[in-house]
Amino acid sequence: MNETNHPEHKPLITPKFAWRVASVVGILLVVTLVIHLTGKYFSGSIIKAGHTDDQRQYSVILGQNTLDIAANTIRFESQRRNGVADGIKLYLSWPEMAGYTNETKDKFNDIGANSSLIFLDIGYSAGQVDMSSRFDPIYRNFIEGSLNAGPDGLVFYKMSAQSSYGGEILYVEAITKERPYVIKCLQNKSGDTTNSAGCQRDVNFGQGLRLTYRFSESKIAQWRSIEQQVINFAQKILQ
Repeated sequence: MNETNHPEHKPLITPKFAWRVASVVGILLVVTLVIHLTGKYFSGSIIKAGHTDDQRQYSVILGQNTLDIAANTIRFESQRRNGVADGIKLYLSWPEMAGYTNETKDKFNDIGANSSLIFLDIGYSAGQVDMSSRFDPIYRNFIEGSLNAGPDGLVFYKMSAQSSYGGEILYVEAITKERPYVIKCLQNKSGDTTNSAGCQRDVNFGQGLRLTYRFSESKIAQWRSIEQQVINFAQKILQ
């Protein structure tokens, strides 16, 4: 009697195969989740472009001065730390005189001619006189042409193209005084002085510190208020 050999019937899906499929699916789910979270993180970072809305306070030591500064007013992440520093770079929205927030993010991302940001660099003064004291002994020697009427009690001069100040406009307080308000603004080739942060002024404060601040020439008519608010801010962060 011939015996018929019946082939062994094996299940189409073995436990081992099912486990492999489940493992692959699990890995794909993890990878998808990581990509999603990473995308959200980096897209947020790109939108903020280095800004932070963190308002924690840092104590920055410059020489004999200690400055208490909110993180969202410090321009660069590398400087958002406690301790000794050679200098610090800050930025504030105008007229709030405050650091980056979600409410003011449009101002911090605007680098156009009508920018509403004020940039502040704080470092050592090395015993040098500030801009107001440099008008008569230095700047006056490089003035070219006659004075021109400026906004809100200012006059301005063009600086000699042959000097190191070529291409700059010098705004000076019209009232004669020992220490007039003085600020330099860049002049574009077209003659337009409008720049996102083209006007620069420096003042001494604290113990041996120099505060240099810059803003758009479009805000020059507000120079009195800007000067006062910048000084107030500097005194506020100085312990």
